[in-house]
Amino acid sequence: MDEERNEQIKLDALFYSLKKALGYRKQGKNFVASYGTQMLLDVFGDYVISWQEDKQRVRPVLRLILGEELAYRVATFYKKWHEN
Repeated sequence: MDEERNEQIKLDALFYSLKKALGYRKQGKNFVASYGTQMLLDVFGDYVISWQEDKQRVRPVLRLILGEELAYRVATFYKKWHEN
């Protein structure tokens, strides 16, 4: 149970940092992102249409993304960050 909770805490932190990164990007500000946040930003960033928020967490609401597009974005991210 603790491991599951720890994973949820990590996911919540990634979603929070994704929201912050998208906000900075929209404002044209420079920012530094962790690997996980950069992956979410590159793969899903264009698909975030809104946010579900409560006192403890924030979660992205995504528009539909097709499997082929998702696979392409993941491959593009991998090439960008691993093959250089």
